[in-house]
Amino acid sequence: MNFYSNFDDFLLEKNGFTHNVLLYKLNIPGWENIINSIDKEDIWKIENTELPGIPGGYQLYPHVTLLYNLRNTNINKIGSLISTLEPIKFEINGINIFRTSKGYDVLKMSVKPTEELLYIHQIFKDIFHTNSNDDYTPHITIAYLKEGTALKYVDYEYKNIIYSDTIIYSLKSGYQLEFKIDAK
Repeated sequence: MNFYSNFDDFLLEKNGFTHNVLLYKLNIPGWENIINSIDKEDIWKIENTELPGIPGGYQLYPHVTLLYNLRNTNINKIGSLISTLEPIKFEINGINIFRTSKGYDVLKMSVKPTEELLYIHQIFKDIFHTNSNDDYTPHITIAYLKEGTALKYVDYEYKNIIYSDTIIYSLKSGYQLEFKIDAK
């Protein structure tokens, strides 16, 4: 487990970030095949935005978001809390979409919201979150697609079980810290 004593000063004084994210890192077999199966004409181009891991609309690094919009916080506190966790199992139940009103749809894998995942989310939310009114829908984003083009990729039969032993603390700047979770 890595702890950084000067990290809080870095966050608050140098950058003042406000949208930090905790992610479960995933290794999904065949991920490259999944994103390569999407017609390039269907991809929603992200204009004037540089989002880490989403060049051209594809999610290159599969993950389940544990919590987004963390307020600037003590990295030691995050690391200590993560050190109490165990590796987690994610049950994927189909590929479907989130519709938006922004001109694009999100193609995603649905993740079963297990009691364990919801409990861990709630703990981090209670301690680090700035907005308590959001709904948590665990999922794995595949790509951002032009509105109306995603239906042909929906596959309710797709099933998989993935384990994760890594949480990434990703800052709005793109800087990331990786925490390995040890089996107890």
